[in-house]
Amino acid sequence: MIHEAAYTVKEVPMTFQEKVKENTRTAWYTGVMLIGLAVLVTLCWAVYQELFNRDSPNNIYAKSFNILKKNTEVIDALGQPITCHGEETRPGWRRHVLHVTFTHPDGSQRLRMKYYLKGKFRSATVYLEKQATENGRLDRYNYLYIDLSGYPPRQIHLDPETL
Repeated sequence: MIHEAAYTVKEVPMTFQEKVKENTRTAWYTGVMLIGLAVLVTLCWAVYQELFNRDSPNNIYAKSFNILKKNTEVIDALGQPITCHGEETRPGWRRHVLHVTFTHPDGSQRLRMKYYLKGKFRSATVYLEKQATENGRLDRYNYLYIDLSGYPPRQIHLDPETL
């Protein structure tokens, strides 16, 4: 039979300076964690707004391109396959799509955008403007047209009522 010795543990009381030091350290670590959490939430919100929000410039760009590449008049003018790209920011990089959001003098929020199409036969520049409706979403096209490059110069306007 093994006899276990009884141990008694005495707590050493902390001095006031030690308590202040420990509480300051805990508050510092808590503050750093809260700042890190705030940065993480902000980044996640920005990614969500850019990728999943219906009114983000990327989504408007993608949806308008889908409309254009299904339009028979655009297909006939450019030829298939049709690709799209934004401004060339450096050689080989064409990801930046020019867009601006603004408040019109009538008080409505609007977004204007410009990007480029390239088909088998020709290239074109796309211009569009969307306007916010009563629900605050950019749901209504004011215009969507392409300006064909080359000869003869021509524009193809899509009816905003059908978009």
